[in-house]
Amino acid sequence: MPDRPLSICLINRNFPPSQGATGYYASHLVDALRRQTGHTIHIVTVGEGDSSADITFVRPVYGGKQKLLRLIGSYKESRLLIKAGMKRSPDVYIVMTDPAILNYWASRLLKDQIWVYWSMDLFPEGFRANNLISAESFLYKRYQSRLKKGNPSYLLGLGDAQIDYLRRHYFPKVDGSCLPIGLRNEVLSTDTRETPQKQTTVGYVGNVGEAHDAELIAESLLAFVKRGFSVVLRCYGAGAQKLLSLVEGTEVNIKNHISDKELQLIDIHVVSLRHEWTHICVPSKAISAIQGGNAVLYLGSPDSDTWKMIKRAGWIIKTPSEASKTIEQITDKSLAEKKKAAREVVLDLKANYGAGLSSFFTFLENIKTRET
Repeated sequence: MPDRPLSICLINRNFPPSQGATGYYASHLVDALRRQTGHTIHIVTVGEGDSSADITFVRPVYGGKQKLLRLIGSYKESRLLIKAGMKRSPDVYIVMTDPAILNYWASRLLKDQIWVYWSMDLFPEGFRANNLISAESFLYKRYQSRLKKGNPSYLLGLGDAQIDYLRRHYFPKVDGSCLPIGLRNEVLSTDTRETPQKQTTVGYVGNVGEAHDAELIAESLLAFVKRGFSVVLRCYGAGAQKLLSLVEGTEVNIKNHISDKELQLIDIHVVSLRHEWTHICVPSKAISAIQGGNAVLYLGSPDSDTWKMIKRAGWIIKTPSEASKTIEQITDKSLAEKKKAAREVVLDLKANYGAGLSSFFTFLENIKTRET
C-alpha cells in the first residue's frame, strides 16, 4: 500500500458539466477512485469556469470544425493541458486522448513521471485514417517515435485488442487493463411495449463521420426494408447528408429526434466502423444498445473490440457483398436468441469492467510515493 493517499491528476478536454462522451467516462472513473481508494483527484480540463482545489480550467484554443485549424488548436491546447497538470506536481497522471495530440505532449513532458495512458482513441493512427496525414510522412513517423519514448507506467484501453495493438506498436512491456465504455449504472431494461409490435424495428441512430461507411449503412437499411422490417434513421455529422440522400424516397423513416423510450423499442441497432478505423476507436453505441436488451448488426471488422465483445448478441457484415445474405438469415427466432444473449453479455462486460478497475487500483496501491 502507498505510504499515504496518492495525488492523482486526470487530464482530458471534456469533463462534466461540459458535454462530451469522454468526459462522461472520465467522471465515472474519478467517482470510483474517490469512493473506493481514498486518493485525492484533481481534474485538468478545458472550460471557462473558475479553477478550484478539485479542478483546473484551461481556456479553449479553437472550437470550430475546420480540420487544419482544429489540428493546430489540438496541438496548442494539449500542451497547455499537460503544463497545467504539471503545476499540480501529482504522484500520478491519468492522460486521456482528447484533444487528439494529448498523448504526444504527455510522452514529451511526462516521460520521467508516473503517467497512465488511457486510450479512448488512438493517435496518430486517427489522423491517418482521417486522411489528414500519410503513414509514410516524416511527421507521422516522428509522432510514433516520440510516443514510443513516452514510457507510460500503465495502459487503460477500451478492449483487449486495442491494448494488444498498443503493446505491439509502442509499449511491449507495459501492464494494463480494459475499461469497456458504453456501460451505464442503470438496471438492465425490460421490454416496455404494451402490445407486441407487428414488425421488427431496425434503426441507425448516431453520428455518420469519417469512421462510418454511409453507403454500407444505407445498403443494410434498405435490405431490411426489402424484408418488411420497420426501419428508422436519425443521423448527424459530416456524412449524414450522403446517407440521407441514399435512402431518400424509400420506406426508411427519417427522424429529427428519437427519445430514450423510442431507442429501447429498436430491436436491432446498426453500428458501423470502417475497417481502417479498427482499434483506433471502439464505438460505445453497440454496448449501449445491448444494455437495452437489444441486438446489434455490426458493420466492421471481426478483429475489432466491438465485435469481440458483443458478437453473441449480434450479426456482422464484414464487406458490402455480405449485406443482403446476412440480413436474409435474420429470423424471429435468431433475434430472440440474440436479445437474450445481450443481457448475458452486459453482465460479462460489467464483470470485465470491475476486474479492469481492480487491476488498475492494484497498480496504484503498489506505487511508492515520492518523498515530500
